[in-house]
Amino acid sequence: MRLNKNISILFISIYGTLTLIGRFYFESAYNVGFMASIGLGIFSLALLWGLFKIGFLTLKE
Repeated sequence: MRLNKNISILFISIYGTLTLIGRFYFESAYNVGFMASIGLGIFSLALLWGLFKIGFLTLKE
């Protein structure tokens, strides 16, 4: 399955918003340190990169 450009942009926007809200909540609730925060950010970006790598998301027409 592959999403077209417009749906991919919508998916990225929703994904970014949810991960940002989730990180703020998780980090404040569990008093996460700096390195763990960086690790969570890298992990969330790696998941997004993986979706591009397998071709699920695309920004090409």
